[in-house]
Amino acid sequence: MIQEKGRKNNELAFVLVLNGIYKGFGYAQKKKKTEGIEFFLDHLQIQKDNRDTKNILRAYVERNLEKVLQFPAEITSFKYQNTVLNI
Repeated sequence: MIQEKGRKNNELAFVLVLNGIYKGFGYAQKKKKTEGIEFFLDHLQIQKDNRDTKNILRAYVERNLEKVLQFPAEITSFKYQNTVLNI
């Protein structure tokens, strides 16, 4: 997951990429403690992965590695709005 500044001072923006697949983006209120993936899923706007997004994200990560957060490797699926999404 990539974390960035949000649209407002008390907000953060994020891009969710799991196992190399772009899942979407979102905005959430800043918290003092880094939340687990479930916190971000509540704010996720699901998008489709494609070659263009892969290239854009790859270039961004190469220049901004410090903004990338890692989640445990054992995550293989998650529930989003009563739908199970496989990774």
